[in-house]
Amino acid sequence: MEFARNKYWSILNLDDCNNLSENFKMSLIQGLCKGKRYDICLAGGEIPEWFSHRGEGAALSFHLPSVSVPDDNKLQAFLFWVVLASTNEATPQTSSLQLDGICSATLKNKSDGIELFDTKAVVNFDRNSTKHSWIQRRVPLSRLEESLQGVEELELNVKVRDALKWWVEKCGVHLIMEKSKADSDIHGEKWDLHALGSSTTDDQRLESSLIRELPKLKITGCVYLA
Repeated sequence: MEFARNKYWSILNLDDCNNLSENFKMSLIQGLCKGKRYDICLAGGEIPEWFSHRGEGAALSFHLPSVSVPDDNKLQAFLFWVVLASTNEATPQTSSLQLDGICSATLKNKSDGIELFDTKAVVNFDRNSTKHSWIQRRVPLSRLEESLQGVEELELNVKVRDALKWWVEKCGVHLIMEKSKADSDIHGEKWDLHALGSSTTDDQRLESSLIRELPKLKITGCVYLA
């Protein structure tokens, strides 16, 4: 990932890369989790328990902590995790180009339905897997921070298109808050990966969660933004 840090965007398509070493995957994950924004596409995967909000299906409603108090509870980033599923018949042995899809996520104010935020990514599907994960870390835009003032509840909606019989099985969002010690303490009690404890940041939690799964983890693609 050294070359990636010298560029604005870096895109890696790892489709059909079936024999990546654990050292390579570890270096890739560690590099990605240092970015301001990144997308990771995995064959398989499950939303971690420490995510703020998780739910079945393609829609998820959640309450937003107050972001109006300066230097106290500032929203630093959104972390999305979407699990996509298909039937066995949906993964024929065809060209990988036919197994790419566009996955999009939209956030809106649930009380008035006004759309506040949308993001998307090209998901590289492994034709031998019936489940995939799309993970994205996204830093809020300044205009979004202004729009969130006074908003109490948000709704996440996820769609997948241009793929063969794939659907959204579940989705989750984790709010990375700046100076949120109480949240860190709660997660520290629930989470013991590598015994990093309550001082662990959310980016480190994700990194360690993925590294723990290295033996069975297959990365099909990723995007990095320095």
